[in-house]
Amino acid sequence: MLTASSSKLMTIAVTGDVMLGQMMQPFIDIHGYTYPFLNTAPILKNADIALCNLEGPLSCSGAPVGDKKFTFCVSTNAVMGLSFAGFDAVTLANNHILDYGEPAVLETIRILTKNSIQSCGYGCSQETANQPAIIKNNHNKITLLSFCRVPPDHYYAMKNTAGSAFGSLQNIKAGIKKACTKNTTCIVAFHWGTEYTHYPESIQIKLAHAAIDAGADAVIGHGPHVLQGIEIYHGAPILYSLGNFAFGYYYTTFKHLATESMIVLLKANKNSIAEIEIIPLNVNNIATDYRPRIPADNNAQKILSHLQTYSKQFKTTITLSNNRGYIHF
Repeated sequence: MLTASSSKLMTIAVTGDVMLGQMMQPFIDIHGYTYPFLNTAPILKNADIALCNLEGPLSCSGAPVGDKKFTFCVSTNAVMGLSFAGFDAVTLANNHILDYGEPAVLETIRILTKNSIQSCGYGCSQETANQPAIIKNNHNKITLLSFCRVPPDHYYAMKNTAGSAFGSLQNIKAGIKKACTKNTTCIVAFHWGTEYTHYPESIQIKLAHAAIDAGADAVIGHGPHVLQGIEIYHGAPILYSLGNFAFGYYYTTFKHLATESMIVLLKANKNSIAEIEIIPLNVNNIATDYRPRIPADNNAQKILSHLQTYSKQFKTTITLSNNRGYIHF
């Protein structure tokens, strides 16, 4: 389904939430941190650039915050899994990055940098939190910005205090205006939305449109743990939620919902996305033993059919072929 010009395009692989601990830990203790990515690393490594949302720090050196029901942290050794998978950059603006305090975040950024993985969405002030990651691969270059719209609010950076980047209209517009030039593909990532809901809230749509209007070439979303639809707005894709990726938790209450995900391959020119390829994933952790996999034919078609349904409100056409989805511009 890819056109003859596809080989000339930069391929950016994007995934949803990654958290390599909790209920996944027994499998990692046996098989190591490469284990969650054994089925998917070939896809990510084949892309020019690969991105994910890192849901929590790669350090447990601090103390967990006392006002949250769920707090996440994993060993710094988890970076080996991210490197093996082929990730070039991760987004940090989410509702778990500060679960173990600022020292754990700084250790996370240090260990990521040491392993040549860039990050964005956290800083010592509002200005630095809004700064992008610039990822280069051969002659390819993208600018990645990361914002959060999920509580707790005290995780957000202020003018003179550290934290994650808050997804306000002002921050989004200012960040894009400063970072996104004509010589780069600009991707804006949001951690947002209501958990386990397949349709975006009005604020998600408003912020996504504002990001595109300000100059973003694509918007990618995560946070709801489940898939949401895809919109093409003014020729630019908005992926409202990619769902979970390698995520070490099993949702007993919502076990029938947090089971489907996707890797999306954005095929980019220098200043726009030209094509989208959608690879469905089975992320039912009980069935996959916490190792995302490409499902069999019928299940792949089922996931893609669900995505088509979630995207109907945006009148998005997703063409299905060989158990993958395609959007052409």
